[in-house]
Amino acid sequence: MGLDRSRLLTHISSLMMILVVIGSAMAMWSDSLKIKTVINTGNVDVEFGLISTNDPEGSNDPGYGKDVGTCYADKVEIENEDIGNPTGDNDLDLNITIVNAYPSYNCTVTFEVKNTGTIPVRGPHVTTDSNFNSWNGTYVMCIGNFTEITINPGESAWFKISCHVLQAAGENQIYRGQIYLMFHQWNEEPTTTTTPPIMQPQIRKFFTNSTGGQLPYDGQSFYVNISSRGPPGSKSFDGTNPQHVVNIVDFQNGGNVINRLNITDYLPVDWMASPLGNSIAICKYTSLPSGFPYNPGWPSLSCTGGTQLATVVNYGGGNYTNTYPYGGGTIDVNITTVGSFPGINQVIMINITGITINPGEHIVILIKTEFAGEGQPYNPGYFDSGTGPLGSYKLFTNTARAEWDSNSIIVSESYRGYAK
Repeated sequence: MGLDRSRLLTHISSLMMILVVIGSAMAMWSDSLKIKTVINTGNVDVEFGLISTNDPEGSNDPGYGKDVGTCYADKVEIENEDIGNPTGDNDLDLNITIVNAYPSYNCTVTFEVKNTGTIPVRGPHVTTDSNFNSWNGTYVMCIGNFTEITINPGESAWFKISCHVLQAAGENQIYRGQIYLMFHQWNEEPTTTTTPPIMQPQIRKFFTNSTGGQLPYDGQSFYVNISSRGPPGSKSFDGTNPQHVVNIVDFQNGGNVINRLNITDYLPVDWMASPLGNSIAICKYTSLPSGFPYNPGWPSLSCTGGTQLATVVNYGGGNYTNTYPYGGGTIDVNITTVGSFPGINQVIMINITGITINPGEHIVILIKTEFAGEGQPYNPGYFDSGTGPLGSYKLFTNTARAEWDSNSIIVSESYRGYAK
């Protein structure tokens, strides 16, 4: 039975109208979510921590047997170094004062930089004022191990600055100047330029532990623990913690090309180069590796990032002489051992000949040392150098001298040995 045509059209129109209405209703259905944004920014903040000098009042001048000069270091308010910096704050400054200095006098100040903020920082970027620039490198040479590193919140990094009075220094003179160390957020670089390093020859001395890290610090000095074993009355010295101390000499050529260099290292009394395994490494660097002087490659005496000129292996203790060829030149190594424990002295002489050392390049000597008293009768009076925060200690002083072209410079650094 057929439908009337008009009824059919009406039916179809109704269907189309219903479909359109439903389709429109479906497009307007919706549901919403809200994102609430709360951003709390952190802060960048660094400050000086512990400070020490290798020539405090009442001590013999580094490398010499007399108490003539004195090197003071403390924290004081000098100026607001963050004027014009809305993100900085005014921290206490490091004040270094050297009294009664003379040509060839040198001292080193070791200081801690603490990240007291909530953001990792990177630095330091170094700038100096015009007063400092007017005399540094001419009358006095002050230079630091300001290798740029990252310091995480709550952590610290240690730096050193060494000042060496040059022969041109005048009598009764006062040399003043300021060095600015800027640390910035770790993921961006500052737009300010930094002061280039002063190109003068320098020699520096560092110590690391058995893993290439920093020796423990007692608030005044780096130190090792020296243990003993056995029943009372028949004790003997045991090992040290850390087991080895890596003595580092860093010579940087800042003058003319050098083709002959002699470095002599006077090891601390009662310490000697490890007789077995890798004992001494001679390295050459165009630029020092990141994090210097700390490096996990040092205990294996690997010249990480540099050129390995020579390595002394299994010299056996005692006296030793050998010549190592390298690239048309030679490295002569002579180890002299005198005396017995307590009081053993070991001197290591390294003569580099025919190997070009360009201005700015470094010769780094790594010496893996160990305590010579292990197994020897224990004497509590051995720790007679003074009293520190951890008790009585023995002071171990390491001196190095560099000689080239009728010139020479010397540096000394010390660490303590506590009875454990």
